[in-house]
Amino acid sequence: MKEIERRRKIGAANKGKVPWTKGRKLSKEHKELIKQRTTEALRDPKVRQKMLGHRQLHSLTPFI
Repeated sequence: MKEIERRRKIGAANKGKVPWTKGRKLSKEHKELIKQRTTEALRDPKVRQKMLGHRQLHSLTPFI
């Protein structure tokens, strides 16, 4: 019950606010770094095991 109330309060406080990331663009270098690190992480058996329970499919070639 407390968790639901806490989330409701946070949602009400953030209503109408613009996210700080809105309108920001990632540089090509930053996109490449994200792609590289994601690929490395998905090759790790621990990470792959963790992702098995998720509904969204994760591949070794992320779309950025």
